[in-house]
Amino acid sequence: MSNSYFDEDLVFIKDNSKTKEEVITKLANNLYKNGIVKETFLEKILEREKDYPTGLDLSGINVAIPHSDHEYVNEGRISIAILENPVKFHKMDEPEEEIDVSIVIMLSIAEPKAHMDLLQKLFAFIQEQEVLEKIVKMDSREEVIQAVKEYIN
Repeated sequence: MSNSYFDEDLVFIKDNSKTKEEVITKLANNLYKNGIVKETFLEKILEREKDYPTGLDLSGINVAIPHSDHEYVNEGRISIAILENPVKFHKMDEPEEEIDVSIVIMLSIAEPKAHMDLLQKLFAFIQEQEVLEKIVKMDSREEVIQAVKEYIN
């Protein structure tokens, strides 16, 4: 793996997905196409999302962090979709409620021990509403990657 969790091939800006299933499928299929996850990853991530929703209400730009168990992953990476229009995700802390999500950060974690460190960095990043507001307006993948790298690398 490179020294970064993500690269340009894993970042989608102004994504026009209309549903959470559509954006999850797009990100997971891209990870599979790049050899980062196993064929079963998409199925398992969609199953997990039903039982353990990943939408985070951040009182502004909301984020979802879909992921799956490490056994369906070949390489630890992050894929990001900045959505043109928000899509509905069920809330992590109140699964019966839905929220509008503008940024989807898909995790493929190969090393369970790295999971906590990565999540700590990720949660520090998503707490920065000013940064999230700038990211949703960015016009290039490079800008998004640079902004995220300040928190996660």
